[in-house]
Amino acid sequence: MTIEMKMDQRYEQGKNEGEQNRDRELIAKWLQKGKTIAEIAEDLDRSEEYVKNLM
Repeated sequence: MTIEMKMDQRYEQGKNEGEQNRDRELIAKWLQKGKTIAEIAEDLDRSEEYVKNLM
């Protein structure tokens, strides 16, 4: 594996972790406001399983 490939892989990992952190914050905020898991999943355009895993 080349250095460029490793850098790309780390970039994608960081990007995915950043998106998940943002989603966790939104989920917590929306749960406090009384939204359901189904509503949150729809707002995030993700599955309910994804939302449950991040909770």
